[in-house]
Amino acid sequence: MLTEFRLTMFDGCLNTEFEIIENEGSVCVLQLTDILEHTKTPHQETFSLIFHGPPAPFVPQGMRMLKHSKLGELELFLVPVSKEKDGFQYEAAFNLMI
Repeated sequence: MLTEFRLTMFDGCLNTEFEIIENEGSVCVLQLTDILEHTKTPHQETFSLIFHGPPAPFVPQGMRMLKHSKLGELELFLVPVSKEKDGFQYEAAFNLMI
């Protein structure tokens, strides 16, 4: 499982699927729709990952185990940020001290 994150590790992952796993079973599949770089200095890197999920099930805010074909398993804190007509948008935000 990944424990250290950097913006560059998500290169090539845009528009790919991340499966939310709970209790050894799949909850739903999210698609990474946007990668937003906020700040990058020699000492800090901040960015957000924006995911699109289906209309059901709704995934409440919290730590989630995700599985990706390239990255393997990673645990992210996901926050629902908007409801769309075709599902929900979720964000994982990162503030890294380098």
